[in-house]
Amino acid sequence: MYAAAWSAKSGRIASAGGDGKIVVYEEKSFEDETMHDSSTVNGEAKKEWVVAAELQGAHGVYEINSILWCKRRDKDSREDEEVLVTTGDDGIVNIFEIRV
Repeated sequence: MYAAAWSAKSGRIASAGGDGKIVVYEEKSFEDETMHDSSTVNGEAKKEWVVAAELQGAHGVYEINSILWCKRRDKDSREDEEVLVTTGDDGIVNIFEIRV
């Protein structure tokens, strides 16, 4: 992994690197009735990070060097929308809309 970015809006984390893959993670709470007390820690539901989205070959065969969450700002966007912006060894800036 070469880069990671945290979204203050959604709380998701995106990572990117030498494999050309973008992976988006989100924190999930889980409560399993069969687990009883083991599904909580200090009275709060346990949480774990899960893969919410994955994109292979985001810059073709090139490595991804940086990644950043940004507000989407175009005529068709809503106020709360975000996109991921990446740069790679191909010298290109890509913008991705992630829907999970």
